[in-house]
This record gives sequence, C-alpha cells and structure tokens, in this order.
Amino acid sequence: MKRLKSIIILFVFFLVMLILNIVRLYNQKETEKKSLFDNLNVANISQIELIDSKKHFIITNDNEWRIVYPFKELAAMDKVQKLFSELKKLKLIYTITNFSKVEDYGFSPYVLRIKLTGENLEETLDLGFKSVDERYRYLYYKNKLYVVEGDIEFLFDIDSIRDTTIFDINVDKINSIVVVNKNKKYNIIKKGENYYLNGKVISNFNEKLIDIYSLNISDFIESKVNKKPVYEVSLYSDDKTNFLWIYDNDIEGKWIAKSSEKNGYFLIENDDLENILTIKEK
Repeated sequence: MKRLKSIIILFVFFLVMLILNIVRLYNQKETEKKSLFDNLNVANISQIELIDSKKHFIITNDNEWRIVYPFKELAAMDKVQKLFSELKKLKLIYTITNFSKVEDYGFSPYVLRIKLTGENLEETLDLGFKSVDERYRYLYYKNKLYVVEGDIEFLFDIDSIRDTTIFDINVDKINSIVVVNKNKKYNIIKKGENYYLNGKVISNFNEKLIDIYSLNISDFIESKVNKKPVYEVSLYSDDKTNFLWIYDNDIEGKWIAKSSEKNGYFLIENDDLENILTIKEK
C-alpha cells in the first residue's frame, strides 16, 4: 500500500512538472538565439539618450561624442563604441507572448531607457529587471516583451559613459604649472625644454608632469565637499587653463576631487598621489 502511495505521489509530481513545462512553453515563444539589432546602422546615429530613475544624459556626435545634457562634458569614446557593439550583438533568447502586466518585469516605466536618433533612425529600447537566474534582461521594444542576453550591464551605471580623463589640455603646450601642497604654493615656469622654480631648474619635472597629467577618475560621486583642498593643480597653456582640487582620501582610501573640466565630484585612486604632488625645490 505504501509503495503504491509513493508511486502515485511520484506520478503526480512528474505530471505537475509536465504541466508547468507545457505552460512555460505556451507562455514563452522559444526562438533561436539571434541578434535583435544586427542591422543597426551605427553610422547614422547622431544622438544617444540614457535615462534611468535618477539621471538623464543626452549625448551628441559633432566630430566627437559629447554629453550636452544635463551638463557639457566629453563622453568616453570607448564606452560609446561598446554600447553600439553590444547592442548589435544583443541576443534574443525568447519572446514572452502571454503576460498580464509589464510592470512585473521592471517596466514601471523602465529600469533603463536607451534612445537612439539620427538620419531616418529613431529607436527606443526599454530595459527592465534581470531574469530570476540573473543571466538575462527583460527588454520591452516596439510593444513586445523579450528576454535578451548581452554584455550591457555597464550601461546601468549611466556615469560609465562619462570620460574619465581629468585634464583637457595638450600636455606639450603647457607653459606654466601651479601646485599647492598643504598650503605651500609652487609656481613653475617652462622655458625651452626646462621647468623652473624660483629661477632654478627642476630636474626630471617633465616626468612628474606626465604623472600629474595621467591622473584619472575612478568613480563619479554625488556627495559634495565643504572643506579646503589639500592639493591644488593648475595647468596653463596659451589658449586653455585646467584646474584640479583634491580634498582628502576618506572614501575607501580614494581621493575626493573636483576639476574645472568635469561636473560634480569624483574619486581618484592613486597610492602615490602625495609623492606625485610633492615638489622638490632643490
């Protein structure tokens, strides 16, 4: 009797699993993996919009990709190219044909919206939640709900499209540098191939200038700083000036900073920063 009962329970279990699988196949129209945007004409795209619940970036192409809203700033060319490349490779896993509410998949209205516009081109892609197994994303596109696969997670941090170069000045054209290190100010002048401080040549300063110029942004942050900078750097050429203010390193050892070329505050991760900004007078 017990054996018969076990067999019946097992049979019911497999029957339920079979029914669930049939329902899944009914609700999800399985398709061969194919790219949804393989025919996307990247050359025709002149504007990108990235919108999430907090931010809205508009990026336009006028010989180079630049953020024009909500501030004006250079975009990261490698990330723009990756955006296009990954969209063209975005794989359709299946189409969901029977659902009650798109809100259940992250569309209230969306987690991330990507709008691409250009000559004879206007595409709007709404991305929602990750799938339960976190392998895929839900995509709402032209009134259809899809499950897609692709390397697009970097886009969900909209700031990743921002260029991380701090200085926007030709290093070869810099003719004077001012460094403030803990209230001590150094005025450095370039004459010919040499750099002078108080009338004396600074040895190997060209290498130090390259180190300063090579400082990069590791993260953009929302917080503001109400304190005096620890370091200040000013770079001058005949036609441009760049400023950098560095405050402290109280966020996981990273330095909080702000520059004249970037909107808001950011972090610099460099263990050798203090040495880089120390000017030896002899």
